[in-house]
Amino acid sequence: MEIETGEVALFVSTKKGFWCLRGDADRRSWSVEGPDFLGHIVNHTLLDPRDRHTLLVAARTGHLGPTIFRSSDRGKSWQEASQPPAFPKQEGGRAVHHVFCLQPGHASQPGVWYAGTSPEGLFRSEDGGDTWAPVSGLHDHPRYPDWTVLEEGDGTPDGPIRGLPSDQAWYTVLRQAMSTDAHDPLGVYLGVTCGEVWASIDEGEAWSCVASHLPFVLAVEAAELG
Repeated sequence: MEIETGEVALFVSTKKGFWCLRGDADRRSWSVEGPDFLGHIVNHTLLDPRDRHTLLVAARTGHLGPTIFRSSDRGKSWQEASQPPAFPKQEGGRAVHHVFCLQPGHASQPGVWYAGTSPEGLFRSEDGGDTWAPVSGLHDHPRYPDWTVLEEGDGTPDGPIRGLPSDQAWYTVLRQAMSTDAHDPLGVYLGVTCGEVWASIDEGEAWSCVASHLPFVLAVEAAELG
């Protein structure tokens, strides 16, 4: 996928790859591009707001397992991280199932990224997402065992929350599947698990479906493509 300069782009991460939706200047007409990484679970896709060219994708592939892919040219080419997030072997046999959230570091640290994982972990990269190491301040904290969910499939970020109904939940918005843009009035975007993306360009007053028939949506990120 090659992403050109435009007004707003939505990066939609799904259970079968990720798509890019590009809006016109009025955000009323949208084009759908993709998918990239078809067939792989993509949990999060993020354009670096510091340079607006670097893309990171958190994916779980059939043969590589949980990993991160990087593009420095807005999706023209991709490289896999040489050292994806992973728990040290001595940590009780815990293994990263997937990265569910990516966040860039401060503008003064252009190569720094953070990754949140399931089971619960926080990892940091200082080389643009190529190599990742645990954030020791969290992992070595004496309360860390109290903050983690050790039972497989229990709690968030990827298991059910006790007490919430799951039957007939066809139109669920997962916690990473909402985003906003920087326009005035504000644009609000939602991805739902039935494979649709909805947009509001008036701060939530009115909504329109801008994409449908996508796979199960895991995350939506709005980006300004200056």
